[in-house]
Amino acid sequence: SASLRLCDLIGLDTLAHVAHTVHDGVVDDPWRRTFATPDFLGSMIESGQLGAKTGGGFYKKVGKQIHSRDMATGDYVPRERIRLELPLRGPLKDRLDALWDSAEPLTQFARDHLATCVAYAAACAHRVADHLEDVDRALVWGFNWEAGPLALLDLIGPQRLAATLEESSQPVPDLLGELAASQSTVYRQTSEGKQVFESKGNYRPLTSPGSVDDADFLGELDVLEQGEGCRLLDGGHGVGILQFHAGSLN
Repeated sequence: SASLRLCDLIGLDTLAHVAHTVHDGVVDDPWRRTFATPDFLGSMIESGQLGAKTGGGFYKKVGKQIHSRDMATGDYVPRERIRLELPLRGPLKDRLDALWDSAEPLTQFARDHLATCVAYAAACAHRVADHLEDVDRALVWGFNWEAGPLALLDLIGPQRLAATLEESSQPVPDLLGELAASQSTVYRQTSEGKQVFESKGNYRPLTSPGSVDDADFLGELDVLEQGEGCRLLDGGHGVGILQFHAGSLN
């Protein structure tokens, strides 16, 4: 689902709660304003338009048709079919190139939206993951993205992405700035295999997912609570891991 339909599925009240929590917690983040909710979202929540769970949010099913919310009047009206001269299939790089080369107004919105997502991932990557490739794996494996944000950065091109951010007065994260200045990419293919950028022009081989044995890993963690069929482990960084013993779910 695209962004607004996904908001309906999540629930606009849940969306606002998450956005407010992030906004209040990232006081020094250059992207903090991104998490400020627009006034119209509060109005929709107050009127009970919470999305799929209340029958209507940005979209509403009317009979067998899906109507969209007129943001000026608040009424639900039949959706307009919009045709963009963009390829819907084919290599992802070709589709991204077409998006960046298009002069249509809606593609400007799409470019700014995608550029913000990719840039924010680049800014946070070293803070939230031990390895850059793990950020991409999380989005591809966990959210079914066709390519992770850092792989998208390469496909768009660091210099082109930096220019897009500057045109819309958005900050250029350090990682992106370094890649653009050195004409480098996050990933590169060598005769020894695929490598990932570290810093100052240095690259290293990709880490192998799942290379740590689960039993050895869990055995090193502190036990917070112990029960007959399970135990709660301290995974670090405020993360709890609930481990069930064999046969405890029968």
